[in-house]
Amino acid sequence: METSKNGVVGVRGRVSHTFTKSLIRHWLPFSAVMMSLVDKKFTSHPKADSGRVLKVTHDGDVTWFTPIITTTKCVQEAYYFPLERQICNLTFGSWLYDATQVKISASFDDDAMEFVFKSDKVWDLTEFDAVAYEKKYACCENAWSLVNYKVTLQRRPFFYLLIICFPCVLLSLLVLAVFWAPHEAGEKISMAIQNLLALLLFHQLAAQLRPPSSSVQLFGN
Repeated sequence: METSKNGVVGVRGRVSHTFTKSLIRHWLPFSAVMMSLVDKKFTSHPKADSGRVLKVTHDGDVTWFTPIITTTKCVQEAYYFPLERQICNLTFGSWLYDATQVKISASFDDDAMEFVFKSDKVWDLTEFDAVAYEKKYACCENAWSLVNYKVTLQRRPFFYLLIICFPCVLLSLLVLAVFWAPHEAGEKISMAIQNLLALLLFHQLAAQLRPPSSSVQLFGN
C-alpha cells in the first residue's frame, strides 16, 4: 500500500521487487539467537529475500516486522519442584558485525507480552526483562552488541500438591499412628505393611512426575 500526502510518500507492505536507487535500498542485519538448538535459524538470512514486511517513512526510518520461532536451551532448576521457578535467558546478537557497525537496542512491551503469552495451565510468566550490553571476545578487537531477554516462569503447583503431597502427608501420619496402636492389636503389623506399600507407590508416582535432573531434589527425598 502506498499513500501520498503533501509530497510525502509512505509505503507499507511486502517488498517483492528490487530498488534501483541506492538511497531507497534496504539492508537487514545478519543476526541470530546465540543459544539456538536449531542450525541456520537466523532472524535474518541473506537468502531469505521473500516475505519481508517493511515500514518506510519519509525521514528515512525503516521498521522491519519479522515474526520468528526459535528453539533455545534453558538450564532446568528442579530442586524446589513443584514450587520452582525457571529462569531462561535469550541472547540476540550479530554474527558478522561488531558494535561499531551494528548497535542493537533492547525494547519490550508489557501489554504485548501479556497478549502474546498464553498460559498452558502449567506455567505462569512472572517476569520479563530486556537488557542491551556489549561483550568483548578474545577473537576480535571490538566489542559486540548483544541483547539479553530474561524470562521467568513459575510453575502452578496445585495439581502436584493435591495428587501427591497431600496423600503422602496423610500416609506419613498413618505410619505414626501405627506406633500409637496397642501392641495387642492384631492389625498393627498389617496396617504398617499397607502404609509402607502405599508410600512406595506414591514414591514411584512422584519419580515419574518429577522432571529428570541429575541434581538432588527436595521433593520426594
